[in-house]
Amino acid sequence: MLDSTTKDIVNLLKAQYPIIYIQTHEEDRAERLLEDISEQLGLDFYNWSFPGGVWKGQEPVDVGQELDPIGVLEFINEQENNSLFMLKDYHAFMEDDQIKRALKNIKNTNDIYTPIIITAPKLVLPIELEKRVTVLELTLPSKEEISELVDSAIDQLSQFTDEENLPTDKEREELIKASSGLTEQEIENILAKSWTEKGRLDVSTVLDEKKQTIKKSQILEYFNNLEEFSNVGGMDQLKHWLEKRGNAFSDEAKEFGLPQPKGVLLTGIPGCGKSLISKAVAGLWNMPLLKLDMGRIFSGLVGSSEENIRKALRVAEAVAPVVLFLDEIEKGLSGNESSGKTDGGTSSRVFGYLLSWLQDKEAPVFVIATANDISKLPPELLRPGRFDERFFVDLPAEKEREEILKIHLEKRDRNPEDFDLNKVAKITQGYSGAELEQSIVSAMYDVFTERPEDDIRTDDLINAAENTIPLSTTKGRSLDRLRQWASNNAIFASEASEEKTKGTKGNGVSDRSKKSGKRNRMSLLS
Repeated sequence: MLDSTTKDIVNLLKAQYPIIYIQTHEEDRAERLLEDISEQLGLDFYNWSFPGGVWKGQEPVDVGQELDPIGVLEFINEQENNSLFMLKDYHAFMEDDQIKRALKNIKNTNDIYTPIIITAPKLVLPIELEKRVTVLELTLPSKEEISELVDSAIDQLSQFTDEENLPTDKEREELIKASSGLTEQEIENILAKSWTEKGRLDVSTVLDEKKQTIKKSQILEYFNNLEEFSNVGGMDQLKHWLEKRGNAFSDEAKEFGLPQPKGVLLTGIPGCGKSLISKAVAGLWNMPLLKLDMGRIFSGLVGSSEENIRKALRVAEAVAPVVLFLDEIEKGLSGNESSGKTDGGTSSRVFGYLLSWLQDKEAPVFVIATANDISKLPPELLRPGRFDERFFVDLPAEKEREEILKIHLEKRDRNPEDFDLNKVAKITQGYSGAELEQSIVSAMYDVFTERPEDDIRTDDLINAAENTIPLSTTKGRSLDRLRQWASNNAIFASEASEEKTKGTKGNGVSDRSKKSGKRNRMSLLS
């Protein structure tokens, strides 16, 4: 069965397209593919590199002189047989005016067809050639191709070791799955490295190589330390929604007819766990977690921002199944509307590519996008089909605050049973999860400084909380506007928050908390 890239190349050649540009790091694999296609279509196969010269298949061609980038195009025009020419790394010469003219002068008649296929790791396409060149991307090795590579490695190792050192059927499947997203050369290298270092084919070694692939992208960040799902306080409705989709990427789900989950958009109050939930989901689903930094997408070179977003999303698809975290997405897309005036349309093109990818992606990449200010998001992003659902993460209710306090005390090796957490939860109405955590940290600093021989107590937590000015005190109106939007446009992550919003008006902060916040500001300034 032919993969999509092979089908595309065959169809383009049958239609006699003059120049095809294949973007790939896998030059050797591309060469084997093109040689097979040439044989299938009855074309003589040549490849050229500078200064390696012209080769026909695996044999050098004596043309009487070394062909430079211009000379090889003249050589192609002189051919009297239907021939396919692979030009390696020709992108390095394509900005030259003579090269551009010579490529446009390539002759193809009804009798003689000499298509050119350029292979290069990056796309360099002058505007003069845009209408003449067709661009493709060589897909990474398929599961079948990876299986052949793994089986070949196992066959070779079987000659040097006992059967007990060879992978079991289950381990073989894990190796194939872990190798997804790597190039053919990377897979061969890492399997050899695993054997050399550990005396066996080890899945963890392959996964470490994936991390290197991500690091080399310089745009994506790989998270090693994921969170336990139990470490997320509150957000019962969101957690239940995510738990139900935990097996949706399995073969059984596919056979059942379930579509793969696309992702979720989280908006709400800063400091309430939107970032934390992404780490917890990756841990729950046993998937890698990648963070896409929108700031790194936009660089100073014209055209590089568009290439950066394409590169980042290709890497994410390559290492799938994966959770992709887009934090504070509104900051990266806020300049979209004025893009034509401020950056020559770069932001608009990046946004357009991201929208298309979110809508059409087929790879198992689950996107978690967070936004603190939903008003800054372009409306196109909120259209159905980009995300499976939108959730609003509100300030935690009383029981949730108690749960969050318990989690953070346990993280710091304190027994929650030693504290009156119900009392602390009651006086911290309007506090975010981050503010509750900071209250515990602040109390620990106070006790460590003033009573180093003692440990923190309930009163210490209360004192620290009363000296914390919550965001709900300083930004109450802004939070009310967010809730108003959410009541009609999103699902509340917490059932308790939803009920609170239905039953009360305002941000739910008690008069005592507001007065306390005012008093605290005076004391802090004094």
